Amino acid sequence: TAGYAAGTSYPLTHARFLWNPFEATVTSSGAADGHPANRVVVPDTSTWWLSTTGVAARTLTLDFGEVRSIDAVGLAGHNLGGQALLIEGATDLGLTAWVTLADLDPADDSTILTLFAAGNYYGIRLTATFVDVGEATKISVVYAGAALVMPVRGYN
Repeated sequence: TAGYAAGTSYPLTHARFLWNPFEATVTSSGAADGHPANRVVVPDTSTWWLSTTGVAARTLTLDFGEVRSIDAVGLAGHNLGGQALLIEGATDLGLTAWVTLADLDPADDSTILTLFAAGNYYGIRLTATFVDVGEATKISVVYAGAALVMPVRGYN
């Protein structure tokens, strides 16, 4: 329904908070020296995962180790403005079967909170596709979990 987040009966004028992020083991398609993938689970936006360069698509995978019900993914810091970002959920423990949760084209480097219908996933994968293969992907603080929707309208 237009004006509503997937899977909720509250319109987008109701505030949402990602209140229940899950712990995860993090891997990536490659990391620059001193900027490993596991930095994205540290709640500090001054630490970053920096990808290696040379390929257009770079992946960051969060493995929950067990099935979790999630309906939101947030990125506190990134340099994805003008790039493509695909967010997928793993439907199996081995992280081999993936479904698309969101396909985004961020206009700038502002914080991202994407909402989707709740589902049970063993992990999430972020795939950033850069036009300039010489530029590293930079992501700080990734949360995946449940969004809390305020029952009272907070925005006009």
